[in-house]
Amino acid sequence: MKTSFGVYLKLCALIALNTLSSNSLALNADGIEHIEVKGSRYQHALVTVDNEQVQADQITVLPEVFADWLSSTPGVTFNGQGGQFQSYSIRGFSKSRIKTEVNGVPMLTDRRAGNSVAFLPSEFIETVDIRKGPSASYYGSDAMGGVISTQLSHFDSPYLSAKFQPSNQQQSIIVAHGNELVSGALSYSSGDQSRAENGELLNDAFQSISGMLNTNYQVDDVLLTGSLLISQGDDIGKSSAQFPDDRITVYPFDNHVIANMAIEHERFGQLLFGLHDQHWQSDITRLADRQNITDYQSQTFNLLWQTDFSGLYGFQLPDEHSESFGGKLGIEWVKRNNVNISEQELTLSEALVYQQTLVDGEQGNLALFAHQYGQWQAWHWSFAARVDYIEQHQHLNTKVRVDDTYTSMSFSVNRSFSERLSVHAEAGNSFRFATLSERFFDGETPRGSTQGNANLLPEESIGGQFTINYEADSNIKLDVSSYYYQVEHYIERYNVSEDLLSYRNVDQADIYGFESSLEWHVSENFHHRLSYQYNRGEKSNGNALDDLNPDEINWRIQGYWSDWQLSNQLSYRFDKNAVGPSEIALESVLLWHVNAKWRVNKNWQLGLFFNNLTNELYRASADEDAPWQSERSIAFSVSYQP
Repeated sequence: MKTSFGVYLKLCALIALNTLSSNSLALNADGIEHIEVKGSRYQHALVTVDNEQVQADQITVLPEVFADWLSSTPGVTFNGQGGQFQSYSIRGFSKSRIKTEVNGVPMLTDRRAGNSVAFLPSEFIETVDIRKGPSASYYGSDAMGGVISTQLSHFDSPYLSAKFQPSNQQQSIIVAHGNELVSGALSYSSGDQSRAENGELLNDAFQSISGMLNTNYQVDDVLLTGSLLISQGDDIGKSSAQFPDDRITVYPFDNHVIANMAIEHERFGQLLFGLHDQHWQSDITRLADRQNITDYQSQTFNLLWQTDFSGLYGFQLPDEHSESFGGKLGIEWVKRNNVNISEQELTLSEALVYQQTLVDGEQGNLALFAHQYGQWQAWHWSFAARVDYIEQHQHLNTKVRVDDTYTSMSFSVNRSFSERLSVHAEAGNSFRFATLSERFFDGETPRGSTQGNANLLPEESIGGQFTINYEADSNIKLDVSSYYYQVEHYIERYNVSEDLLSYRNVDQADIYGFESSLEWHVSENFHHRLSYQYNRGEKSNGNALDDLNPDEINWRIQGYWSDWQLSNQLSYRFDKNAVGPSEIALESVLLWHVNAKWRVNKNWQLGLFFNNLTNELYRASADEDAPWQSERSIAFSVSYQP
């Protein structure tokens, strides 16, 4: 399988190099063209106001992992063990309760901690859209807590970028080029193990090579778009508090192929086909005991058709109302095929103890969805509905088949009281089917022996939120959102014994909190953003849930002077003592990150990044296996673009 990924990468490189040698056509001023191919199901911004788009120039830290793109967004925080596979949560919803997409292709994984999209080079990312609120249920199972939609870049001029961080010899280089029709890029990155402030060595070394191709072509009224991303990771350390005394976990390879193609016509709608092929391996050495090597592989196919309509569910209204009503409807099919997880156990002298297949399964999901929006005077409203049918199969000796049908709906309303003040409310229900791993996996993971539970019930939630938006003037904006969710049959991981983990349903869990954000544009070139998050969650017995966000204040400043750009981020994370069954208490911490960029001339730009400037010793999450984070570091960047 590794050989096939090498062939893919060579093919991508050949095409990209051919692109690099071609002449550019009609370039944009910034050299990067924004191509919408992600297949968003949101017809109108009224579905939810809690959407946020993050672009590269809004990130203060040097983005070492994908989760760094999300770190300053209110309501989003890190969870899990961290390192290269740093995962994230939204409003206390984590793991498979967050749907992650790349160019419209769903990223479904067998990692119990959730999807980290660790294989995606930061330089390949154009934007990241974060969708929160009950209306995210429009994306189906796995979107109970929200949706992370990533859009890949399209380069239509030469582009070269290099970064270097001396503390752990971390380096990356990207070369890209293209024209209006096709774009190609190659990326290489690697890093040695870093250290925490107390001198402890962290197991976060890695090496990765990736290639990307994008294309778009207009034929009369038909727009054709497509993308291909191939990534091969090698010898990726799994950062954990259990390293190095108890166990050492390394991913010898982590390979991914993402492909999508979309056909769009104003009259017939959009048809999108996607593929995610993944194959990765974990190598876990328990220093006083044994070695376990586990292979994971699967293919995910998705097919999405959607079309816009005017009027009320397609029925035309009088001309005076024709522009006030409209929506979108469609059908989606997602198939996880050839989901295979196999394990072998070796003695420390590398003698084979056993070899077995843990999961040989598949999952299918067929859904119909529709969204209607309307306007009446100062009131705006929207209604979304989705019907899902999901089935799962385990093909081993004791064949198991599980299926279910679920209908999710959401309603939102927005009222403007003046040019400065508006309120927004929404409510909805959603669900989450247990993953194949939660049901059927029975083997070794970096956390320990884990046993699935085939009898897990689907999670079902009812939630609501209320938001106030106030603009004091054109330069000052205040947003305050509160939310509450009640989740039935909440799935939690628990300790069966000291050496065994499993999953069970909790009768009921309540998750609630609020977020606020104050934006102040002092001038056209100087911008402040101050945000705060508060998040709580309990089971019916009053005990706290895992993966809840700690209270945090975040202050980000961005300024532009002549050829300089400065970004400053201060975060104060309060201590967290109400922790879940798989967590430890967190102490408060003040984090300071700074970056400065200087445009030397119209082609060259230099950058300087200071991460953890206060040199704090801290953990990124309350997870009991979360390691310390890296000490103070400085990194340099240089980029060229004609």
